[in-house]
Amino acid sequence: MLADYHMHSFYSFDASFSPEEMIKAAAERNIGEVCFTEHIDFDDSPQSVLPDRAKYIEHIRSLMPEYMGVRVKIGAEIGLKDRQTADAAWAFLEEIEPDFIIGSVHVVNGIDAYYPEYYDGKTKRQAFVEYLQTAKECVKSCGYMSVLGHYDFVTKFSPYDDRTLSYFDYRELLDEILIELIKGGRAPELNTASWRDDKAWGTEFFRRFRELGGEYVTLGSDAHRPQRVAKRFDEAKAMLEAAGIKYIATFDRLKANPVRL
Repeated sequence: MLADYHMHSFYSFDASFSPEEMIKAAAERNIGEVCFTEHIDFDDSPQSVLPDRAKYIEHIRSLMPEYMGVRVKIGAEIGLKDRQTADAAWAFLEEIEPDFIIGSVHVVNGIDAYYPEYYDGKTKRQAFVEYLQTAKECVKSCGYMSVLGHYDFVTKFSPYDDRTLSYFDYRELLDEILIELIKGGRAPELNTASWRDDKAWGTEFFRRFRELGGEYVTLGSDAHRPQRVAKRFDEAKAMLEAAGIKYIATFDRLKANPVRL
């Protein structure tokens, strides 16, 4: 069974489709389980946090445990920065009683890597190293998160001809991130959105995660519209198998449930 554990609906500032529309797309792609991970950001992002927490809880729980043959879980994607930020996010999350929490680094030195300004005047290596150094520090700040979201987010909107994030080019920093995650009993996600429509990368990164003792990852399309749900999951599954990863995970009240690939 494959599960899409990174998905946004109109409860996020940057999405406009209903949860039902997103689940319908998952059902059409034979995805057995999904988790909604709406943005909850206290990390200096220009966006606001989830605007209507109570409505979000009521809506998603009305679709649980199953809708259109797809198991449904409730979660969040929080912006990582420091412990104060993590504490503020948890205070907001408690009422949601999430099954799953993605911790994601978007903002680096006050600039979101979504925006062109982040890359101005930087070589690819400078931009990527600065992002990964921030991620290395941020993973220490949030002990309750389930996984680190899109470790390669910096590639997604980068302007470089070759957006690939090669493990071997940034080995030292990536190892430090992986070791910190494993030490805390956490994992990285494989987020297919970073590839966009380019050639996939990441086999060496996930192979190294396995070598260091990691056992499972989560799969996420980062879908903000139905057409993106579970996009390129066949490639992702093949990549994980090539890397020696035997399990993906689903979650229930922040407890991982490994599922064999």
